[in-house]
Amino acid sequence: MPLRWGVLPEGSRSSRSPRATGSSPSCRWRDKPPSRKETCERAREERSRSMPTFRDTLLICESCGKSFIFTVTEQRRLYEQGLPVEPPRYCPTCRLRDPETGKWVGRIKWFSLEKGYGFITKPDGEEIFFHKSRVKGVQPALLTDGQKVRFDQLKTARGLEAINVEPMPADR
Repeated sequence: MPLRWGVLPEGSRSSRSPRATGSSPSCRWRDKPPSRKETCERAREERSRSMPTFRDTLLICESCGKSFIFTVTEQRRLYEQGLPVEPPRYCPTCRLRDPETGKWVGRIKWFSLEKGYGFITKPDGEEIFFHKSRVKGVQPALLTDGQKVRFDQLKTARGLEAINVEPMPADR
């Protein structure tokens, strides 16, 4: 019996995979590989099925009235963290403030009672100086590193300084 190309005699086994021998009905081994454009389109379709489309959105801050952009990066970060992707009510600057008091919010990076000063780290990573005389509501000795505080800012000749520093309630 004459052999046809790509077909083995009955009972013979190939060391090649069934797909390579042409025995699979969905075999496309004779077809050319997909073009780069087809590959990119296929990848784009798969991504669009798994992740929603995000767009930069122009919004108005409910606190200060300034316009700001709800960026694709921020939307994607919320989505990847499993949080609802909803437009924020406040601009990034106002989100750094306590909604009840309008004061800035941060954590004590370190405080030395002996030296009489310390630094607060704001959520955006900026550090701001404070002096023990600017603490209100508690004795400065009760402040601890990592404690969440709220404060006002004062521009001085040496830069920004935190004033009216007060610890935030523990449940916030």
